[in-house]
Amino acid sequence: MSDRKREPVPPLVHADRIPLESLGLALLFLGIFVLLSPAAFYKADGQHLVRRLIERNSEYPHHPFYMPMLIAFGDLLAPLGLSPFQTARLFSQVGGALAIALAHAGFRLLGLRPWVALLATLLVAFCPAIFFFSNVVEFHAPFLAAASLAFVVFAAALRRQPGSMSELLIAALLGLATSAAAGMHASGILLPAIFVPWWLVLRYREGLLVEDRKLSWPALAAPLLAGLAHGAGLALFVRVQRSGEFLQQGFQHPQGIEHLPGIFVQEWLLPFLPLSLLPFLLLLGRRFRLEAGFVLLAISPYLLAALRLLVGDSESGAYLLPLAIPTAWLTASSLAALRNSHELGKHAKPLGLSLLVISALLALARLEDFDRPEAYRPYAASLRACIGTEDALVILGHPDAIDEYGAVLIELPRLRVYLADEPTKYSAAQVRQAFAPALRATLAKEKNLYITNKALEFLDMPEANLRGGGGRAFVELLRRLCDFEPIHANGFVVYRLKLK
Repeated sequence: MSDRKREPVPPLVHADRIPLESLGLALLFLGIFVLLSPAAFYKADGQHLVRRLIERNSEYPHHPFYMPMLIAFGDLLAPLGLSPFQTARLFSQVGGALAIALAHAGFRLLGLRPWVALLATLLVAFCPAIFFFSNVVEFHAPFLAAASLAFVVFAAALRRQPGSMSELLIAALLGLATSAAAGMHASGILLPAIFVPWWLVLRYREGLLVEDRKLSWPALAAPLLAGLAHGAGLALFVRVQRSGEFLQQGFQHPQGIEHLPGIFVQEWLLPFLPLSLLPFLLLLGRRFRLEAGFVLLAISPYLLAALRLLVGDSESGAYLLPLAIPTAWLTASSLAALRNSHELGKHAKPLGLSLLVISALLALARLEDFDRPEAYRPYAASLRACIGTEDALVILGHPDAIDEYGAVLIELPRLRVYLADEPTKYSAAQVRQAFAPALRATLAKEKNLYITNKALEFLDMPEANLRGGGGRAFVELLRRLCDFEPIHANGFVVYRLKLK
């Protein structure tokens, strides 16, 4: 048997529950996020999510939990009178703050001393990718909160005796937690690539994985059970077939291995600086070579998935956010070990502070560069000047093609909107047959009905007529049924529609 004894795990700061410091960090960063609150959409996905919130449409193909939770969150905050965009942005901000708090609790449960856990948590919080996605309308911050909850369960399991019933029960809970996180965003399918090898590394360092030069099967049982529970949970929480089809089809970009260096730079190296460099540096030394190897091993399937999906369509590290947690743990642990060194101990705190300052500056710069309300406000002001009221129905271009929808959602939240991509899904004959009665009824009922010049431009584009000319047929139908009254303001044109 091994003669190594397991080191005692330091107690939590406050009983055996999530410490009060975690709650304080959540409130602190929520306040920071709300104070910053950028007024812009990251990509058209955010516009689609806000539109679904307005329509109370709880369906989303690959991420079934996000929309029901966003709608419930909106109902809870309805008395505050927030716009749909503000509600969805706050949902991300709360998700990011919760992820930070749960990461801190997990670090404490893993036995990191208070200052080491705080350093690791701040490295997570100021990681540029996490800071950014905690402030935009997207899936990723709420998903990271779910992944961080799984991290807390993982850390709780590591406090149990290997092979004990309590460890096995918590391992099963971990598998369910990771699969439930995949319901928030399908990238959670890959979470076992982080937690299973991490589990093995920690047990090995405790001297509990190998005994008498043989693997200890009781120590292997729990991570294996967690993986099996994750697989079973996916059948409950994730639309595996849809996600599999999506992974096979991707975004129809070239996916050769020659694109892997570019994926590494755009999805890991730049969005996670300076954390992204540290596993490679620690690989050069002996003390944390095993832990650094584990982090690089965990990164690999994420990069391969990104290679499959994201070539030519950068997501700025969105799909890799959970990897910041083990990387921050590794970084803080290595600095703690450095502090205990007689020769180099005096450099530990300055290095840690330098990493935090660099991370925070990069995070703030990334958000400042993104937050450009001037991209929306002139358009919204011109549209407001043309129609003179927000009690109107306006036909806008498709959000993937024209960014006017983002301006309306942010600056004119009470305006009722119809997106011109709907008729583009049909042939010209189908549009003439199916849309004419509904359009007549709408024209007869609506006193203030408008179509923007950009919507007309979009409906004439080739991509709006791929399925048989539906876009152009919709414009022809409009012109046949109603008069177009042009209204000009600030060089902008909107047409008021009046039934003939």
